[in-house]
Amino acid sequence: MRRLAPIAPLLALLAVYQLSLLGTGTYSFQDEVRYKSAVNALMDFVHGDLHGGVFEIARMGSRPGETFVKMIPAALQFIPHVFGITPANPRSLLIPTAGNVVMSVAIVFLLYRIALLTFEADTMIALVVAIVYSLLVNTSVYVRHLFPYDWSLVLLMYALWSVLSGSATPRHAVVIGVLAAFAVTVYPGYYPMAGVVGIVLVGRTDGARTAVRAAVAFALGCLAVLAPVELLSRLGGFSFVLGARELTTTITLGSFEEGWAFLPRYLRDVEGDAGALLGVGFVVYAARAAVTIWRERRLRPIDWLVLPAVAAWMWQAAGASQLHWMVLYGRLIHPWFLFLTLALGDAILVMRRGALRAAVCAAVVLTALVSWAPSAAAYRRLAYPADVAYQLGADTNRISERHMPCELEPWGILYRYASPPPLNRDTGAPYSGDANYLLVNFCFGQPKPGAFEPIAAPPGARLVYEAPHFLTFPAYGFEGYRPEERRDLIERRYTVRAFRTAEAASTAGDR
Repeated sequence: MRRLAPIAPLLALLAVYQLSLLGTGTYSFQDEVRYKSAVNALMDFVHGDLHGGVFEIARMGSRPGETFVKMIPAALQFIPHVFGITPANPRSLLIPTAGNVVMSVAIVFLLYRIALLTFEADTMIALVVAIVYSLLVNTSVYVRHLFPYDWSLVLLMYALWSVLSGSATPRHAVVIGVLAAFAVTVYPGYYPMAGVVGIVLVGRTDGARTAVRAAVAFALGCLAVLAPVELLSRLGGFSFVLGARELTTTITLGSFEEGWAFLPRYLRDVEGDAGALLGVGFVVYAARAAVTIWRERRLRPIDWLVLPAVAAWMWQAAGASQLHWMVLYGRLIHPWFLFLTLALGDAILVMRRGALRAAVCAAVVLTALVSWAPSAAAYRRLAYPADVAYQLGADTNRISERHMPCELEPWGILYRYASPPPLNRDTGAPYSGDANYLLVNFCFGQPKPGAFEPIAAPPGARLVYEAPHFLTFPAYGFEGYRPEERRDLIERRYTVRAFRTAEAASTAGDR
C-alpha cells in the first residue's frame, strides 16, 4: 500500500477522466466488430454449445486471445441483458469500455512501478513519468472503442515489470514467455513489444550460460501458448500464424513512405507541446546514454528498456519505408510512448541539484497539462454518427439513403452508420416513428479528391444537431490515412449534421 500511495491520486483522476469519456464512439471503426465474437462465444457456452463457442474463438484467426479476454466484460453484459438491454446497445457497451479504463489505469500503475525500479526508487521522477504519460492524447484515445490494444499492452507491461523485479530463473523466464505470447494472441501488432520483453529478460542476466537458459525458457513459454493456439485455430479452419502474418504484413491503407517520419509527425500533430517535450527528452537521453556507454562500456537499467524499444520502432519504420510490407498506424506505435516517457525521466536526471530538478519536473508537468487541455476539450466535442442518431431518436432504418448524404467517399467495408439497437426492445425507445430527417455525414470514409463542396441544407430544413465529425480529430487521422488526407480531414472541418425536414425522409423505393 505504501508503494500505491504516491500514485493513487493520479490513478483516480485518470480513471474519472476516462470514465467521463465513455458512452460514445463504440463500433465507429470496422475492427470493433470483432468484439461480437466474444459475446457470441459466451452465448454459445452458456447454452451448452461447446463446439460453437470454441469455433467463435478459433475463427478470429489472428486474434483468438482478444475473444478470450473480452469474454470477461461480455459476461458482465449479461446483467443488463437480463433486463432486456441487448449487448450492442450504447448503455450496455459502457461495460466493455469501462474495462478499457481499468486496463489503461493498470498500465499507468505498471509504468510507475517500472520507473521506480529503473530510477532507483526516485518517486518524483517516477510520478512525472506517469503523469506525462497519463496526459498524452494517445493514452486515452482508444478507451471509447472496443479495441484490444490496452488489454494486450497491460500483459506486456506486467511481463516487463516481472522481468525487472524478479530473477531470471528458467521457471520465471517461461512465465514471462507465456505472458508475452498470450499478449500477442490478443493483438499481434504488438509482437515487437514482446520482442523487447524477451531482450530485456535475456540481456539483464549475468553470464552467457544463464542468458542462453533464459532465452530457451522464454522461447518455450512462448511455444506453450502459440502451439495450442495454432492447433485450436486449425481445428476451426483458420491459422493464427498465417492470420497474424497477414494482419501485420498486408496493411496498405496509408503511406509507406512516411515510415520513419510517422512517429515524429504524430508527436508534432497529435501531442503538440507534450510531443515536443518527449522529443527533446529523447534527444537528451540519447546523448546521455551515448556518453555513458562510451565511457563506461556498459548499459544502464534505462538503456536496457529504451534501446530495445528504439530497435523495435526502427524495425517497424524500415518495414514500412524500405520493405513496404506494413503501413504504420497510431495503434502500432502505442507502446513506444511508454518508453519515450521513461527516456524523458532519464533526461530530467541530468539536473543534479535537487531544487533545479524539482523546478524542471514542475515545468514538464505544467507543459504536459497545458498541451493536454485543448486536445481533451476537442475530444469531448466530437460527434460519432451512430451515437448521434441514438441521441436524437432517429432510426436510420426508416430513413432513405438519399437523405443520408456524405461528404466523404467510401473507405473499407464501413460507410453509412446504422442506429444502435434500442434500449427497450418492446417500445423501441429512444427511437420514434419520425422519418423527416436529413442526416449529413453519418458515415465513415476518406476525403474526396478535388475541391470540397459542403452539402447545403434543403429549403425549410431546421438544424437540430451539429458537431465535428470524429475523423477530424488529429489522432484518428493517423489510423490509416495518408498525410494529405489527414490535412483535408482537419482543414475541411467535416461536421455531423442533422436537420428536421418538412417531408418524410423514407420511401419504399429509396432503400
